Amino acid sequence: MTTAHEIHSIRVDGLPLRMDETYLFQCFHDNAKVLAATVLRHWRSGVPLDFGFVEFASQSDAEFVLESYHGERMPNTDHERRFCLS
Repeated sequence: MTTAHEIHSIRVDGLPLRMDETYLFQCFHDNAKVLAATVLRHWRSGVPLDFGFVEFASQSDAEFVLESYHGERMPNTDHERRFCLS
């Protein structure tokens, strides 16, 4: 049973500008149940900002991703970018 105090989302910082919601969703969906992924955008230009949020089905999924992926290399990036999760 979930309670109102359980946290199901994590913040992902340091996203390359070309990464979108589909990219975020695909990064985690193989190992946790992802409900939604959002990349924030500049309110005027619509250009993606360098961070977003991923919502999971449970707190345990969010904790698993936070513990397993933080500091790991982001897939399909040109640089040695690493996940910065909180």
